[in-house]
Amino acid sequence: MSEDAKVEAQEQLNRVRLKKFYEMASRKFNPAIPRAMDAFLNENDDPVSFIFPLLDQTAVDGPIPLQELLIQTFERWDEICERRGGGCMIPCPINYSSGEISRFRALVEEYAVAHGKFTSLLAQVGGGKDGWVSNEEFEKAMHVFNQHSGELKRVRKRVRKRVDEILAVL
Repeated sequence: MSEDAKVEAQEQLNRVRLKKFYEMASRKFNPAIPRAMDAFLNENDDPVSFIFPLLDQTAVDGPIPLQELLIQTFERWDEICERRGGGCMIPCPINYSSGEISRFRALVEEYAVAHGKFTSLLAQVGGGKDGWVSNEEFEKAMHVFNQHSGELKRVRKRVRKRVDEILAVL
């Protein structure tokens, strides 16, 4: 096995160990939440196949998609329990008021508009999320960036404000 393949295999093993440790710790210290998450799974699926990709994506996208999933779990708790074979003996471990849910969803809509505007401005400037442009396009990109710099800052501030408001709601 090549040295690169060994390093890759070791990194993959470390990721699997971390996922398993997190799963075991979650099940030990707060068993109701993993049970709720398991209710979404096919009986033959490994629980790790669902929760960890979601958490991984949360690290990239922020907490908004995860929060929405938790709200949906709360809203559909009875349906989830019914699919598991009968009534639910355990109350939903997640609790939101209808006001919290409405406020969260309104803020998410505002966030989506602001984020879309920010992404559109980034596309106009060139370079996308990482900001990279080729040497040939650098001068043009800097000119466009300088034209939109103030607007980018305002929209980015608006996006961050919405995220902070969303996190404050829940």
